[in-house]
Amino acid sequence: MPTENKPADPGFDLNTPDGGRGYIANLFKTVLKRHDYRQYINERLAGDFACTLAQHFEDVKAREQALQLRLNEADQRIDELTPSKDEQVALMPVERSYDVRAKQILAFNTCKQGGGDLDDALGAAYKAALRYTPHPGEQPAPGSVVRPVDPERERLIEIIERYPNSDPLEYDAAVRKLQQ
Repeated sequence: MPTENKPADPGFDLNTPDGGRGYIANLFKTVLKRHDYRQYINERLAGDFACTLAQHFEDVKAREQALQLRLNEADQRIDELTPSKDEQVALMPVERSYDVRAKQILAFNTCKQGGGDLDDALGAAYKAALRYTPHPGEQPAPGSVVRPVDPERERLIEIIERYPNSDPLEYDAAVRKLQQ
């Protein structure tokens, strides 16, 4: 908006034709740096139009200022949450085994079928990866022992990975079979 960083003269009564015209004339003079419309604004511009336009500009400016405050607060929050260069961050490796991938796909598809949007579904898949990945120094759970390759299990996982581009009944059967 052309009113950025330029304070408006608060002395204008935007409910009167003279105040509206004065506001518009001041806007042209101070913000737009145009003096060639002064006579038109004072003599020919409709007073009610000038009031409405001036009120609109004030509303837009107020919204801009509120958004700028929110942006500043968000920037400050990001700065607070961003680790400094000296601060070390521990990264957790995510296991990419078929078991973990199957749990991610199940979580993703369950969320999508439940009406969640893509963000929710991706979040569910990510959380499943974290939940089912063994943490460093932790003994693997008895069910997460490395299994030999099972062709039937591989086939079921492929069916799940193709969803939603596969038969929904076939997908449902594969999910139920893997959950057993």
